[in-house]
Amino acid sequence: MEKIVLKIPSNKKYFSTVRLLISSIANTIEMDIETIEDLKVSISEVMNMLFEKNDFFEISIYVQEEKIKIEVLTQCFVKEVIENEENKFSILILESLVDKVKFEDNIIFLEKNKG
Repeated sequence: MEKIVLKIPSNKKYFSTVRLLISSIANTIEMDIETIEDLKVSISEVMNMLFEKNDFFEISIYVQEEKIKIEVLTQCFVKEVIENEENKFSILILESLVDKVKFEDNIIFLEKNKG
């Protein structure tokens, strides 16, 4: 398993960079285009939910032969974010697009299997 770590300011102008990186990594393990799009939308939803509560994002991407795992480290308590009524739709989107989503203290975990 390979680990790639990215730390960026919480600024929307960098969100496309994260999406591009994740899609490029997913392409290296030959994920199909629909799976790559699911990952891109998922990471965007996470960053949008956390945008105003963080000064930066630290994103760890774990690459395996058949899946990608993503951990987004936050500076806030995830429980506060997921309990916010405005984020309910984003959470539903996450749960429908990735194979596994988990919310812990200050980390959001995403996991997407290849095809």
